[in-house]
Amino acid sequence: MPSEPTIPLTLLPRELKARTGRSTTYRRVYTLALDGRLPAEQGENGRWRVRERNVQLIAEELGLTGPAVA
Repeated sequence: MPSEPTIPLTLLPRELKARTGRSTTYRRVYTLALDGRLPAEQGENGRWRVRERNVQLIAEELGLTGPAVA
């Protein structure tokens, strides 16, 4: 069974910007992941990852799905 695609937390802000046109910071997503407020998983190597299928949910949680601010 193929493993589900994931995105490293370090690349999540860039992925969110590409998908929504709006920005957030790594510090913000990292803090929310540590607090358990984002669906992220910490691997055995200590690095955090999010499942690709959860990126839209994360964008909504961060308020990045509305109209972009000029």
